[in-house]
Amino acid sequence: MKEKLLRAYEAMKAGDFASDLVKETAEEIKALPRNGFGVFDLSSVSDNIFEAGSYVYPVYMLYETKANGKKGYMDLMAQLRTLSLQYDHDSSLKNAAFYLDMMVKCIDAISQEIYELYRELISMFRARMKGALMMAEGESGTAVRLIGASVEKACDMDIILAEKYIDTAKALQEA
Repeated sequence: MKEKLLRAYEAMKAGDFASDLVKETAEEIKALPRNGFGVFDLSSVSDNIFEAGSYVYPVYMLYETKANGKKGYMDLMAQLRTLSLQYDHDSSLKNAAFYLDMMVKCIDAISQEIYELYRELISMFRARMKGALMMAEGESGTAVRLIGASVEKACDMDIILAEKYIDTAKALQEA
């Protein structure tokens, strides 16, 4: 399913919201079973909920924003809030990388017109970014590079101060 999610995400980023691939993927996401907290059971994507979330939630957010009239925003936000709380109890370098990747992509996909939700996502990202940067300090590897890429994207999107974080982001991407 990862490959299909990636293809759907790229198609939507390119402006294709009406293809069968996009529609099928969105329907498959909505049909996913849920756990006791109301969050999608993402085990069909990855054993790591944050890795799976980095594939599923940006696709779902982009679809809701561009093709479904933002009808699923409340469900999406409830799930992202729950995942943020879960991350707080299960933070690791790998989880931090996937969490930040998921959140920055969701922020990029949400309509800024729904300002309260947009700001809430930014707050969730910022609150956990600093801890992720501390975890990444002195480390190397794929997770560190993904943290760096997510922070750089946040700088590019003006959701964090580039003057303060861009050098750190670039250094992490070289780790």
